[in-house]
Parts: sequence; C-alpha cells; structure tokens
Amino acid sequence: MKDGSEVIEIPLELIEEPSKPVRMKMTEEGLEELKGSIAERGLINPITVRRKGKGFEIVAGDRRYLAVRDLGWEKIPSIIRERSDQDARLDALHENLHREDMSPLEESAQVAELHRDFKYEVKAIAKLCRKSVSWVHSRLEMVEWPKNILEAVDVGAISVSAGRELCAILDDQARDYYLDHAIKQGATAQLCAFWRGRWEIEKITHDPSAVGSGSFDINPPPIEVLIPCFWCEREIPIRIIDHLRVCPTCRDLIGRAKAETLIEAAQEKRESSKNTDALM
Repeated sequence: MKDGSEVIEIPLELIEEPSKPVRMKMTEEGLEELKGSIAERGLINPITVRRKGKGFEIVAGDRRYLAVRDLGWEKIPSIIRERSDQDARLDALHENLHREDMSPLEESAQVAELHRDFKYEVKAIAKLCRKSVSWVHSRLEMVEWPKNILEAVDVGAISVSAGRELCAILDDQARDYYLDHAIKQGATAQLCAFWRGRWEIEKITHDPSAVGSGSFDINPPPIEVLIPCFWCEREIPIRIIDHLRVCPTCRDLIGRAKAETLIEAAQEKRESSKNTDALM
C-alpha cells in the first residue's frame, strides 16, 4: 500500500479508532444522520489513517469510520499518511476546528490544546479557525470556567455569553444560585449581566474588603433574583414576573406605547411643576 494522497480501500478489521479522540462526544442522532447520508450518496470524503503495527490508526474521519462499520461495509476508502503522534494530533485538530457541529466545549478544549501544547499564537489560531481574535480568547477563557457552568453550556441550558457573565460572579454560592435560576428561566446574557451587576453592588455594600477595610470570606446567597420590568423598569422578583410571548410587530407596538406613556408622564410632571410655581 502506497503512502500519500492516493485513495486506497482498506479492510475495517485492520483499522483502529484514534487513541485520543478529538471529539468529546458523539450523539446517536448525528451518527444516524451520517449513516443515512452515506447509505444514500456513498462516502464522499475518505478517512485519513497512519500506519500502526500491522494495521492502521485513524487520524481523521472517526465518525465516518463508525458509520460505515454500522452499515456493514468491509472496506473503507482511506488515505495513508506517515505521521508522528504529534503530527497526527495536529492534523486531527486542524480538520475538526473547521467543522460546523463542534460544541463550545470541544472548541475550547481544542483551541487550548493548540495554544498550550503546540504553541500556536492567538492570531494564528484565529486564522486557522477563520474566527476573530476575540472568539479565540473567549474559548481559551472557558478552560478555567467552573464545571457546573461548562456543563450547562454543553447541554444548551445557557449560552456561552450568559456563562461568561455568570463566571464574573466570583462568589461560589451566589454564582450557583444565579446559575440555577438561569437554567430554569432560560436567562439571556443580558439578564445574567444584570445579575452580575447586582452582585457587584451587593459585594461593595456588604463586603468590607471590597472597599479596602477588613476582610470577608463570601457573601450569603441572594434572597431574591430580580429582573427589571419592561414597562416601569422597577426591579421585580423573577418568581412573580410574567413573561409575555409576543411577535416582533406587537413588541414594537408595546415599545412605542411605553415611550408615549413616558412622554405623557413627563409632560404632566412639567405642567404640575408650572402650576405649583404659579401658586407660589
């Protein structure tokens, strides 16, 4: 068998799965979709393997290998390339970072590996991934996030942006408290930023160390999670506030009505002030 770019049919029994998979998880639904596509259209892209002992190890294409194996194929189109452990890993990272179905946690782990183990600069990673420098920085930051926030992001309970706001709450008890409400209420990044702001105010108010006098270990968890009312902008406990489901047209109408109400209230206040001045 020749090495290089030539596509060769290799028996599945001679191929091993990668010793260190790049993907953290593989859903049954995703694998079934891939199997259906291969069954209908065939395998469009061959897998890449390297020699290992008397057989081969997958460098790129683990999901394709599993799909054709489940379909009962005996051989799979492959490209053989001689790769060291480091080169094989780098090839796998390069291929997977261009995939559209990567989870934020997988992106974070792979970006961190390129930066830490392969000494890639942030700009080089951004160019490789076709992403912005800020995106790379955000994925590198995720490596240090608390485990429960990473798990919430991984299952889609909160967004990466919401998770970043919650991570800025340094008190473990307060952060866990707000995270629980974020998951239950489907909180946006904007709402989590509002909670973070409240925590920072409470810390300055109740934590002597925040203003340079004395020390304080942790704040007690918040008694109420508050959210500003869309209409009057008062801070209301989230447990009693109503969440209205409206279309964009009605949302704009409500917004205009709110603006008109505020204008009328301001005019009434000015008129009242004039009448008071006249009486004096």
